[in-house]
Amino acid sequence: MHDCACNPVSTVNQRQSFDVKDFPNPTLNCDVVTIQANYLISLIEVFDVTGRRIEASYKISETNTAKLDINNFKNGAYIVNVLMENNVGFSTRIIKN
Repeated sequence: MHDCACNPVSTVNQRQSFDVKDFPNPTLNCDVVTIQANYLISLIEVFDVTGRRIEASYKISETNTAKLDINNFKNGAYIVNVLMENNVGFSTRIIKN
C-alpha cells in the first residue's frame, strides 16, 4: 500500500477545435479552389495521389482564406495539407474534374 501525502496528477486533454472548408469540391469548370479556415493560414501544400508534391504556398498573407489555382492540375484527386497558426494542421482531398 502506498502511504505518502502526494496528490495524483490530473491531465486534461485539450484539443483545439478547427474548421477548414474547401470549395468548390469537386471542381467543375473552375480553376480556383478557395480554402477557408478559422485560424490564419501559413502554408498550403498539394500532393498527388502518389505522394508527389505538386505545389507549395508559403506565408499566405496572414489571412484565414486562401485561393489555390488548380488551372494547371490534371483531372484527378489531390491531397491538400493546410498548416495554420499555432502549428495546427489539417489535410483534405480535392477532386478536379
